[in-house]
Amino acid sequence: MATVAAVHSQPPMIRTPSEVIDSLFCTAPTAERPKRPKPIRKRVWASLTAGKDAFISDVKAEMTRRDPDHQRTWVIVTDGERALQRRVISTFTDVTLVLDLLHVMDKLWKVAHVLHREGTPEAEQFVRHRTERILCGMVGQVVKGLRQTVTKRRLTGAKAKTIHSACDYLYANRHALR
Repeated sequence: MATVAAVHSQPPMIRTPSEVIDSLFCTAPTAERPKRPKPIRKRVWASLTAGKDAFISDVKAEMTRRDPDHQRTWVIVTDGERALQRRVISTFTDVTLVLDLLHVMDKLWKVAHVLHREGTPEAEQFVRHRTERILCGMVGQVVKGLRQTVTKRRLTGAKAKTIHSACDYLYANRHALR
């Protein structure tokens, strides 16, 4: 498995859930979208051989080199791998852990394709709506609704498994979806 890191500084850009949705689904004209601040001194590296602990230590060393007194807000974005998140939490103090939204959306697309035909407006609307609810802090309600869908539609087998898997992923990562 490849491990990839990118360390950079960037001024915060506060956006509403609707603005994030617009940027993901390209609903707002490009001219109307706010300009995102550019990353400053971005360093990207990857490894197929370095262990996760060594790699996370390298990330911490780079972040500490850039901000030795920890004056800035440190944010770490990960996928949903619990072992990786535990390593990050045990290595860093006073860090904000964020789950990569694209990983979340991948799970939602899989659920959408269980419930709606791929490529349909209904599938897109399903993902948009749930993504926005998650961005509004309602991950618990999204999980509850998906589980109720399995029950109400009496889904079984692979369809139920896909939805339950997405629910388990979202629920396990709710701390990083705040």
